[in-house]
Amino acid sequence: MYFLNQHSEYVFLETFGEAGYDLVAPHNVTIIAAEIGDFPQADEHTTEAGAFVSMVNTKTFRIAEEGCDQLALVIYPENVEKSLVGTPDFLMEKMRLSVLVHELEHVKQANSGRLVTVGFGKYLWEGAEYNLTDLKGYADLPWEVEAYHNQFMYLFNGNEAMANEAYAAVKTACDAAYN
Repeated sequence: MYFLNQHSEYVFLETFGEAGYDLVAPHNVTIIAAEIGDFPQADEHTTEAGAFVSMVNTKTFRIAEEGCDQLALVIYPENVEKSLVGTPDFLMEKMRLSVLVHELEHVKQANSGRLVTVGFGKYLWEGAEYNLTDLKGYADLPWEVEAYHNQFMYLFNGNEAMANEAYAAVKTACDAAYN
């Protein structure tokens, strides 16, 4: 794990604490703290997301283009907090950390070569091409199914039935929002 700069490290630790640091530490990924507008190509898709994983050109701050030199976990701390409004205090830390569990699954997928960013909105998943022009069917993407499964298994302490129920609710919400 690397931080793009001291600001990114500070914001990461403020958002996720030492437990978040421990989760991310073993992974080969650059952490970038961002605000809407930092990555214009992704703004349309990150207005609600707390984070995303992509190849990033750390000189130009462009994502998923030629010259990208780092796999990055881009975190939008304000969006993480917005997504937790109404969450009981006793669940806040685990909910925040579940965002990392989800995104770290994408880091693992990318580092293993199973998920390859070919260009903005263009991916290879285990050799199959996906061209996303919008978020329609987002929750059905195989890499998202896997990431949600791991996120919910973390949240529900390995309870498969509850994890499946939570994924079904997310899928319903995504289908309603993006279809």
